[in-house]
Amino acid sequence: MHDRLIAGAVGMTLLSTAALAQEGDRRTARDVIAAVASGETTAEASVIQALDAIAALSELNGTAHLDPDGARAAAAAIDNGASKGPLAGIAIVVKDNIRVAGLPNAAGTPAL
Repeated sequence: MHDRLIAGAVGMTLLSTAALAQEGDRRTARDVIAAVASGETTAEASVIQALDAIAALSELNGTAHLDPDGARAAAAAIDNGASKGPLAGIAIVVKDNIRVAGLPNAAGTPAL
């Protein structure tokens, strides 16, 4: 479960930043972290925003595999008091050549 929490939390930030930029809000990762830490927003709201950005840009085929349930669960755990590390609330994308528990690891090649 710990690996999934990390994957879910780590698996979403760049897209969250892209979603903010798309809406004209140029908040930095530091701004989002501060907003989550202060309670201005939640980690779950950040993840949902990132998932919405992925859906809005789906024609770009920028993501091979998503784990929205895992990402939401990781964010909910952060919001419910799980360890708030220095990047809590930041969603990022992990390239599929990096092994993530429970997700395919294809490295962009049919051989894998």
